[in-house]
Amino acid sequence: MRILAVLLSSDPSFNRVLDRQQERLQEEIKKQAKLSEKCSLTLKRYYRGKTPLSFSDFLGTALNFKENRLQGDRYDAVLVVFEEDASTSLQEIRDGVFAAAYGEDKPIKAPFNFIITAFSRLLRNWLLLRRLMDSKTELTAAALPSRNFRAAEFANFLHVCTELADSKDFHERVVPALNAVKALRGPKRRSSDQTQYFKDDNSHHYQYGHETHSQFDTGGKHTIACAIRGNYRFGVPLEAQRHFNVTLDGKNKRISGLFINCDENDEQVSATSHINMFSNNFIT
Repeated sequence: MRILAVLLSSDPSFNRVLDRQQERLQEEIKKQAKLSEKCSLTLKRYYRGKTPLSFSDFLGTALNFKENRLQGDRYDAVLVVFEEDASTSLQEIRDGVFAAAYGEDKPIKAPFNFIITAFSRLLRNWLLLRRLMDSKTELTAAALPSRNFRAAEFANFLHVCTELADSKDFHERVVPALNAVKALRGPKRRSSDQTQYFKDDNSHHYQYGHETHSQFDTGGKHTIACAIRGNYRFGVPLEAQRHFNVTLDGKNKRISGLFINCDENDEQVSATSHINMFSNNFIT
């Protein structure tokens, strides 16, 4: 397992410890998270206000994306610890990374210990989430298109993984939250088809497609944020070549309407038998 951990901070007190003790920090984080020695952890720092790239572009480079396409081996985890008032830096990729904020009300007197504690706690919770998503049904539930699947249960799951990622009771919160999303799964009522779909509040039915021949677009107007969110959900790798087939109840009903695409823009879809939609909300 290859883990990428990024500290997003403007605090200069981290400079010396990261420059001089990076290897030791990485080993201590793995030890505190009870991670196998076979796993590798790469710790990087985004120096807010000093790094010329946007955080999304910085992260894309760290993840080995080139022209928004993955080059070489993919990291198995993406973790971010960030300053509380830097949330806008992560906004466009928030559901792609597993991240936790830290407050700035008090100066950090022991940067070395802070880094170990913050990332080891986040990593332990991520390992739990990854184990939950090892099951196909749980992976499908967690990977639903985050801007278009409208259901209170799914919104709560996103909230838990976004706002409570480093909480001590993450296990007690995330398991029932994901189970509630799974409970939305079932066959269509107005059809003899027994295929399992996730149904949202708009009566849109999402089926995880079997096809692996498609791919969301990465060129033109698309940004690195689209690529990151198409490859990861809360730091857990997705099957980037698979999408959801979105339909209405019944056999011959045609779906249409206004949806949010991967660039966070409204996209009008004309009446069609089904919509192909990826986890990052790319529509085709």
